[in-house]
Amino acid sequence: MELTAIYHRPESEYAYLYKDGQLHICIRTKKEDIKRIVLHYGDPFIFIEDLYEATKKMEK
Repeated sequence: MELTAIYHRPESEYAYLYKDGQLHICIRTKKEDIKRIVLHYGDPFIFIEDLYEATKKMEK
């Protein structure tokens, strides 16, 4: 995996609210370089271990 080929801008058209409860996140990579992407997300203000962080597999 070539780390310099991964591109994402969080405050742009690469991350936006699509509809209520659904967020679109785009990540650009080098062609055929990435097999899968797992998104880690959470609320840093929730201090209960089980609720702080979650993961989601991204789809192409």
